[in-house]
Amino acid sequence: MSVTVQDTMRMSIFRVEQVRYESRQFVSDPQGCYTISYVCEGQVETTCSGVTHIAGSGDVMIHPPHVPFEVRARQPGEHLFVNLALKVLDEVDFVRLASLKRIIPIRDRQAYQAAFFRLQQAWLLPDSMLRETRTFAAALELLAALIESNTDSDEERVVLHRHAEGRLAGIVEAMGERLHEKLTVQDLANLVHWHPAYFQRKFRLAYGVSPMEMLHKMRMRQVVRLLEDPDYTLDRIAADCGYYDAAHLNKAFRLQHRMTPGEYRKSLRFTKNSFDFTWRGNLDRT
Repeated sequence: MSVTVQDTMRMSIFRVEQVRYESRQFVSDPQGCYTISYVCEGQVETTCSGVTHIAGSGDVMIHPPHVPFEVRARQPGEHLFVNLALKVLDEVDFVRLASLKRIIPIRDRQAYQAAFFRLQQAWLLPDSMLRETRTFAAALELLAALIESNTDSDEERVVLHRHAEGRLAGIVEAMGERLHEKLTVQDLANLVHWHPAYFQRKFRLAYGVSPMEMLHKMRMRQVVRLLEDPDYTLDRIAADCGYYDAAHLNKAFRLQHRMTPGEYRKSLRFTKNSFDFTWRGNLDRT
């Protein structure tokens, strides 16, 4: 099975900047994007929603959108800032879906800083397809480093599980493992022992979509992946992804993609054949 990036991903980057200071204290205005700040040097206190964290050299601070935050540093320091918004599965917040913590100690500091400076170099290029491609690639490197470094101790996992955000992250993981089941809102709410109405409110607040909308997006993403394998029949894909039969899958797929699964599979064959032809031609000329 090949690796694909079929999940709809929309990234907007608003700022890429290296900042040095002797001391620092400010309160940010609410912004419509995340502020991701890597501490190269120094120690910082940051307060958001009444909770204070301390970040030191090698840590990344993640400040959420639409919420003011305060930063205080009494000693000289240096930060690498990125302001971005990233949605996957159409309208799902990537940072929340990945359950990234507010403070993340980076495992490979040298690699993170190198990726940041690649991002900064790309950001400063003139507007072009090259700028967009290099910026996107470098930003993905940073996000991959955040996910890789976003580990919890056993004690932190217990505390996180007690909070709604951590429990909802477990629900999303369970959805991915149970796509083949005919899940209902009640089934999902039972996993966290919440009333279905309360569960739906908390889920939408966290991810911007309802639980069933999220489940539909995850199922459709898996359908697209499985359609790449010609050995998977539509009946098998329907069963593996929680659809009653191939006819129901066909209807849902057409509503989402404006083509049938069969038409999509044909388009994949055409794309792969075209790519193979071009690649062989280029190889022959070298």
